[in-house]
Amino acid sequence: MKKMSKQLAFKFLKEIFLRNGNLRIKDEVKVAKHGSQKHKKGYEVRLLAKDEQELEHIQIAISSLDLYVAKSYPKGKQIVQPIYGKEITKKFGEIKSSEASNNNPPLSVVDALRPLGLDCQPCILASH
Repeated sequence: MKKMSKQLAFKFLKEIFLRNGNLRIKDEVKVAKHGSQKHKKGYEVRLLAKDEQELEHIQIAISSLDLYVAKSYPKGKQIVQPIYGKEITKKFGEIKSSEASNNNPPLSVVDALRPLGLDCQPCILASH
């Protein structure tokens, strides 16, 4: 599997997340009330890929950050690539909060992948 720098990988995942990702944060109250065996929902970042090519780029970026590449699954015409873990979920939560307050445009997918020599034009064209 190809690798990218950790900085580039994080910028790429940040852009995908800000485009259409979401978070699931563990509900500590429900865990305390029902116990961890009955309430198993934990920390998760969900990134939505437009196609298989973009999914592969997302998985390369996750792997480049030394994170576990969990099994992806279809959702409508897109593919969900989850990332599990408390620390990474909190980091993406901070990004969402800061981007909402700053309203900064994210790095484009093409710009993020250009240094790797990866062509993501079909990903971009699919969104227009």
